[in-house]
Amino acid sequence: MSVWQKVQNAGLPLRHALGLWLTHRKLASAAYLPSAQNRQALAGTLPYWYVIPYNLAARQTFEYRVVTSKNFYLLAIMGDSNVGAAAGNFRAQIFDAKRKLRFSDRGVNFANLVGNAQGPAFERALYRFEPLSPILVRVQNVDAAPNSGQIVLYGRVD
Repeated sequence: MSVWQKVQNAGLPLRHALGLWLTHRKLASAAYLPSAQNRQALAGTLPYWYVIPYNLAARQTFEYRVVTSKNFYLLAIMGDSNVGAAAGNFRAQIFDAKRKLRFSDRGVNFANLVGNAQGPAFERALYRFEPLSPILVRVQNVDAAPNSGQIVLYGRVD
C-alpha cells in the first residue's frame, strides 16, 4: 500500500500505513524558523553579511577582525574551502571581543561549524553583537597542504 494513495476496502475506514494520513509538509523537513521572541527582535532589520576571506599555508593560523557598525544579529554561519572542508582539516573559532565571549572553548572543525549557501548552519538562538563590537575569527589550517576559502557570518542589522 502506498502512503500517498487512499485505499479503501469495502466496510473499512481509510487509514494510513503508519496510523494516520500525513501531509507532505509533515514528511519534509521544515526550515529553521527563529522563535517568536527572536522574530520580534528582527522586525525592521535588513540582511547583512560579514565575509572573512582566508588563504593559509600548511599548518598556519589566521585571525581576522571585523567591527560591527550597528546592532548585528547573527543568524547563520556559512563557509567554503578549496580543499579539506569535508575532512575537517580546518578549525575555526569566533569571539565577541567587546563582551569577551567565545562561541566555543576551542577551535571547531570546519565541517561542524559552517554550512554552505545551500545548507547554512543556523544558530539555534539569536546572538546580538552590539554596535562597534569587534568580531574576531580565528581560522587554523591543520592540513599539510595550503588551503583558502571564506567564512560568512550572516545576520541582520538595525
